[in-house]
Amino acid sequence: MAIPPIETNSNPKPIQTESITSFDNGNIRLFPNPASDYIRIANGDRIKNVLVINIVGKTVLSFQNIDASEKLDISNLNAGLYLVKLMDENNRNIKTLRLSKR
Repeated sequence: MAIPPIETNSNPKPIQTESITSFDNGNIRLFPNPASDYIRIANGDRIKNVLVINIVGKTVLSFQNIDASEKLDISNLNAGLYLVKLMDENNRNIKTLRLSKR
């Protein structure tokens, strides 16, 4: 039995991208880490929305329109490792950090 050849697209179209304003997100950090009851975000003035994602990729907590000094309650999460996705007012990902929940 012959295997048919694989067809490829010889004329790919360019992908359109949005322009992204550059800024330094290297100073943004999550504390305390590990945490048990709450977390805060340092130097996160542009952060408006936060998603907490478990190890299998499911969003388990979501915070909208947060204030830079706000405590985010994570007390109902099970102990384990999570990803914390920090987003701006347009829901663009600014930074993703790891969180260890005790």
